[in-house]
Amino acid sequence: MSGRHGNSSVGGRALEALRAVALYPQGMRLTAHPKAMHTLADLGYVEERPARWPGAKPLEHAWFITHTGRELLAVLGGGDRG
Repeated sequence: MSGRHGNSSVGGRALEALRAVALYPQGMRLTAHPKAMHTLADLGYVEERPARWPGAKPLEHAWFITHTGRELLAVLGGGDRG
């Protein structure tokens, strides 16, 4: 996955979505940021896995940030969210 940190397509809404998914260690709902999340998944920054939040249904899935996604946020900055 080398060279992906310089990808200029991760900006605006995609970067906002990546920062958002990083805030949810138990997974972020698949309906959140749908276009951006699919782009981020194609780039390897997020992945779909079984949801881990309380009350999640057995087959319910969610978005999770990948190690590569965390590395990208370390380079670009996590944002100033309170």
